Amino acid sequence: MQEIALVALSNGLSHNQKNSLEDLIRLLENLSIKVHYHADALFSESKIGAVNAKRRAEIVNQYFKNPAIDYILDLSGGDIANETICYLDYKAINSSSSKLFGYSDFNYSHQRNL
Repeated sequence: MQEIALVALSNGLSHNQKNSLEDLIRLLENLSIKVHYHADALFSESKIGAVNAKRRAEIVNQYFKNPAIDYILDLSGGDIANETICYLDYKAINSSSSKLFGYSDFNYSHQRNL
């Protein structure tokens, strides 16, 4: 069974997107994909992240260190993701087989040779 982690390295999702997230999780689970996420770190109504930059990075680091995680999907774009750069564990990222996906101006983390 494949496993995916849903994260928000940047701005949190709006609370009115909760139903869409639940639909996404249900879709993935119907495809026999196990879904991991920290709900408290995904939602925020402000332009800052749902949790501070260090915590957002810790969550992503945790998923990169978990050999069961095949994919990490950042649902938040890249508006303030750069705040997490100094907290990311680049050794864990480099040695992980997990694939990180994002959109918008999210572009720094997909490079393995940082």
